[in-house]
Amino acid sequence: MHLSDRVDVGMSVRRVLILIPLFVLAIPDRLVAEQQVPKSKTDQRPAAPDPGKMKDQNDTASTDQSKPPKRKISGRIVDEDDKPIEGAALVWQVSYSSPNVTVETTSDQQGRFICSTPDLPPSSLYRQADQLWVYKKGKQLTTASTHRTGNEDQKLSDLNIQLVNDTPGTFTVLSTDGTPIPNVKVEPWHYLSSNGAYGIVPDSLCRLMAATTDEEGHVQVSSFDRQKMLNLHASSTELGTQEIRIPSGAPGMDVHNLVMRSVGQVKGHLTADDPARFKGLELYLTSAQDLNSGVARVQVDEDGNFEVPAMATGELQVEMQEPSVDATSLPRIPERMLVLEGQTLDFEIHFEPSILVEGAIVTKDKEAPVPGAEISIGYGTWRQSALVRSDADGRYKARVLAGSVRTHVVMMPKEFVNYQQIGEPWNERIQVPDDSDTPFQLPTVRLEKLIEVKGTVILSDGKLAKKAQMFGQAGNRRYGFCQTNDDGEFTMLLPESVSLDKIRIRLEGEPESRDCEIVKTKPLTLQVQ
Repeated sequence: MHLSDRVDVGMSVRRVLILIPLFVLAIPDRLVAEQQVPKSKTDQRPAAPDPGKMKDQNDTASTDQSKPPKRKISGRIVDEDDKPIEGAALVWQVSYSSPNVTVETTSDQQGRFICSTPDLPPSSLYRQADQLWVYKKGKQLTTASTHRTGNEDQKLSDLNIQLVNDTPGTFTVLSTDGTPIPNVKVEPWHYLSSNGAYGIVPDSLCRLMAATTDEEGHVQVSSFDRQKMLNLHASSTELGTQEIRIPSGAPGMDVHNLVMRSVGQVKGHLTADDPARFKGLELYLTSAQDLNSGVARVQVDEDGNFEVPAMATGELQVEMQEPSVDATSLPRIPERMLVLEGQTLDFEIHFEPSILVEGAIVTKDKEAPVPGAEISIGYGTWRQSALVRSDADGRYKARVLAGSVRTHVVMMPKEFVNYQQIGEPWNERIQVPDDSDTPFQLPTVRLEKLIEVKGTVILSDGKLAKKAQMFGQAGNRRYGFCQTNDDGEFTMLLPESVSLDKIRIRLEGEPESRDCEIVKTKPLTLQVQ
């Protein structure tokens, strides 16, 4: 059978993963397929913000700024009895941010599949996502990591993915006064993936899994593990789209309430010396309150106007597509704007002259320049930032707004994986003046060398903690993400000067992490609390 594949290469507003780097999975074998590569498409759902600071420089990136290598994965989709599943939908998230690349296909009669990346244009910022999502009606949504080390030209084969039977869950969508709401589309959003991160469920799978409430506000949402789903999206014409945290409770057929907040209206206007800046500009808006948010994606018209007819009440945040590093003007986004019930929030965003800043990144031990590091230069409000890469001399530059600026290393080149920026750089403010005639020099970023810490983790009953994900915590910073093997052993890479406040571990099959306690120092042995 021929497999029909779809490849998407998009420059989308930031897509997100929340916390924890990728882990290596052993993988698969043969297959023949004819691939169809259509034109790129844009995700039509509201985009999620890039977690930037949450996905740390435990990530690596190639310093090669030419075309990235072609990649291929293949394998087999089976049920709980190891029988092949035909027609399973697969979405391979290859990379995100400049560009966002996904490959889609379905499994054949033998349950087999193959995915290959397209010929991609040269880019300086390829960030690997390396996550495979698999869905089949009547089965639970499943993910698998496609991350690997070694030769990038090597094919990943023999990935065996098992889909377990679905246990539907029923939700009731209510207004704040307890009235059931009919005709609300409910679809998954943040889901705990195989790499220990809450990732966004791909749009094509959401469309397959979406369901609509009946006249009594009831909806049966199936095909996912209740304990792995963090947020759902609920959408209606009257109440807009709202991201709702799933209430805690037992999985299965239990009925849970999803409360949609009341709404207001949002109107905005952009002003700039060059109105051409508005062409094709897209905004991503959120209105946060407690654990839930209103979300919307809007297009700015040629006059700089935009409107959201229904936005959930809460504090409004506005995010734009990342500007080019040489943009001579940048938007000054207002802070502390509130969407109130039944009212219209009307505001302006002014584009101001940008300031050129320059900096350098080196190793602390040898003062050696670090080329190919990806650095987020934060400025302005909320998530405004410029994403840049250091050159052969470890230098970088960007344009920012005058005022508070932060420099945070978010991706390290493979040659420097044993170094890391320490502290809480996203909170370390640098004041950039608005009257500088020459480029403003940012403090040099000095990376600290990592050392190996090896040990074993046991449970309270003395058994080994197998395939558990771990990290150390110092203040508000997490370090040394790693995973235990089948013998409960781990190797954690930590900066030399950092003293950990605690070590946390998430056991296989558990949604939350726990503390570990040192019970022996030689050899190092930790016990899960």
